[in-house]
Amino acid sequence: MDTCSIADQMDDTGYDDFSAELILRFTEATKTGSKLFQTDAEGVWEAFLTGFPEGAIRQHYNCHACRSFVEHYGGLVTIGEDGTAKSAMWGDWAVGLFAQPVAASLAVVAKSKVVGVFIGPASPWGTPVTGEWHHMHVIPPKALANPSRKLTPGQLIAEKKEEFGMLNHALADFPAPIVARAVALLEGDALYRSEKCLGVAKWFANLHAAIDGVKNRVKRDNYVWSAVASAPAGWCHVRSSMIGTLLEDLAAGLPFDDVARKFREKMHPLQYQRPSSAPSNGQIEAAEKLFEKLGLAKALERRYATLADIKTVWTPPALIESKKGGGGLFGHLKNSGNDELPDLDVAAKAITWEKFRATVLPTAERIDCLVPYRGDFAALVTAVHADAPMILQWDREDERNPASAYVYHGGSLATHWGLESGSWTPVMAITLTPSQWSESRAMSNHGKSAIFILKGAADSGDGGLALFPETLRSELHEVRSTIEAFSRRGKLAGREGASACGIQYAGKTFRVKSAGSPVAMKYKIDRWD
Repeated sequence: MDTCSIADQMDDTGYDDFSAELILRFTEATKTGSKLFQTDAEGVWEAFLTGFPEGAIRQHYNCHACRSFVEHYGGLVTIGEDGTAKSAMWGDWAVGLFAQPVAASLAVVAKSKVVGVFIGPASPWGTPVTGEWHHMHVIPPKALANPSRKLTPGQLIAEKKEEFGMLNHALADFPAPIVARAVALLEGDALYRSEKCLGVAKWFANLHAAIDGVKNRVKRDNYVWSAVASAPAGWCHVRSSMIGTLLEDLAAGLPFDDVARKFREKMHPLQYQRPSSAPSNGQIEAAEKLFEKLGLAKALERRYATLADIKTVWTPPALIESKKGGGGLFGHLKNSGNDELPDLDVAAKAITWEKFRATVLPTAERIDCLVPYRGDFAALVTAVHADAPMILQWDREDERNPASAYVYHGGSLATHWGLESGSWTPVMAITLTPSQWSESRAMSNHGKSAIFILKGAADSGDGGLALFPETLRSELHEVRSTIEAFSRRGKLAGREGASACGIQYAGKTFRVKSAGSPVAMKYKIDRWD
């Protein structure tokens, strides 16, 4: 009998309550973002079915749809912070007729071990209804659906198994003391562009700490599987990454000067993750196929950003009022920078960015920047199309952010940006780099910086589309050489309307007129915190 719905003569078996409780328990198990894992559990369906009394009731629940559900999802588990695996479906919650089937299923899963990360479809798991019959099913949270637009769930599961092996090899090759030394060097800013590797180094060190002293092999493997499931793209590839080369040098006992030199050479912004040669015809064809498959063509159309495109941490109050319509007919002319702003004839006060943001910005009415002859002038760019697909690491479906920023390596001249060196130029807004715009999910591996948007600043050069391999989503890594070649030959649109160009904060002097003060104070922001 291909059904598990309660027939009229069996309407007191409690199936509806069981089905609702199954969904509830699964939701509870996965609501905190817990990952799911495959186990080697066998015979879960047989255990579930034989838990019913022999005869008509057992036959009644011998359902093809429910069997498929249990065989696909009945062995799934979550892994707790203590490394213990726990069934995602079964527990001591069932009562009545379903108590024994659920308990028997739980017993089978409890004896199993984790053998892989589970990635499922976005649709309901199981078949909720066929005709008049209702079947076992659960509704997976969005976070458990396949995150890749390139790989199928099966391909992604296979990739995670491979990463499990890679990570175990790295744990064996690089013991905890070596990893701790690497973290100390990176945290202490002793190595060039250390922020690029600090996140993965700390993650790897934390994994070492979690498994330290764990004698039970199953529990140890659970810790590693949990790390594999939650790791950002590429982090499990410790041995073949930049952090791996650093760990190899430290393990080899090289002098610090040699370690730092080698790290600096490999982390050079014109070398790090940048292709060393032009893409081959085969690589170009592969990129064409991938972009067609993922529908990414529109994302390659980029333009200069405007003030309306960026998330700011400060905007001149007068500009805000004029936008609201509360500044009067000529409100937008206030603090235009054409008038001379008096300041105290004293040296600029050294201050960190964090302190400047916390103590100066809240009351700042106007800010001017002392434009240097050469500096790290920057431009923010974004997608031409509002519905452009995501290609940047920090651009997410639930928090769209297609903006990025670029600077010229070694800096550029003020005149290159239409600015006059030595002049006090009005700051129209202050923003963080786009990878930091999300307050809850800022990406520290891309560094921290604040950009002061300067009035009239615009790049007069042609730096291409400013799409860099280290900022692209992981599924585009294999075609990065083609994308970079395309970026170099491309041209940003909207130059004439660009209003989100400026200069990075570090080492710059600013003049600030605060509310209630007749004069301005000067500050030199020398570091982040």
